[in-house]
Amino acid sequence: MIALLAVEDRVQVSLRMRIVAIETSDSVGSVAALDGEELIVERRLPPEKGTARALAPAIQEILGQAGWDPVQIQGVGVTIGPGSFTGLRVGVTTAKTLAYATQSLVVGVDAFEAIAAACPAEITRLAVVIDGQQGQIVQGLFCRGPEGELVADGPWDLVDREAWLARLPAGIAVAGPALRGLASQLPKGVFVLDSRYWGPTAAVVGRLAARRFARGECDDVWSLVPRYHRRSAAEERWERRQQSSRKA
Repeated sequence: MIALLAVEDRVQVSLRMRIVAIETSDSVGSVAALDGEELIVERRLPPEKGTARALAPAIQEILGQAGWDPVQIQGVGVTIGPGSFTGLRVGVTTAKTLAYATQSLVVGVDAFEAIAAACPAEITRLAVVIDGQQGQIVQGLFCRGPEGELVADGPWDLVDREAWLARLPAGIAVAGPALRGLASQLPKGVFVLDSRYWGPTAAVVGRLAARRFARGECDDVWSLVPRYHRRSAAEERWERRQQSSRKA
């Protein structure tokens, strides 16, 4: 749920805000501290530790490097999906806990939007993809808007991998974590962005969060939840068992 700040609060957040940004939708996450849209420090999470073990120490580290006490945090931005089930749960829970403990604002950022926002300015059409498992991918389409930013051309959706490959139009650019296994299968005429554009970063998540705060927007700390592209494997197995038992 999006909340609108009071007029006097909008004036305050439109200037400068100390923002902690959390990105855990990809296989290797990151955290960042920003003053408004200005990046102060960013750190990738060590992949060998796992998101749950690495996230809190990384936040503590960037706060120390920024010279901030936790009570000085004014805003928290976090990716809410699509992406890793476990990563998103850990990231969103941490962001909500941090925002509640510090009495700061919180905002959820679409992971595909964060990828698109970092792409080169010459890209006019973009497809962002992640692995959807079970022979499927999650795709989001973007086009360059009148204000010069890549904007979503509809909601992201779950589609069959082969069907998606078959209907990719020539001239479109493609980014996203799914390219780690798909780049060599893309049809001719499709432009694969450099791998540094494939995943979202906490720095970009923080900048997008800063823009939302400046517009007077924030999310409710209690109702903010991850947006999953499908139910977890455990939930799907449970549903299959329930269907089997009803048929028996």
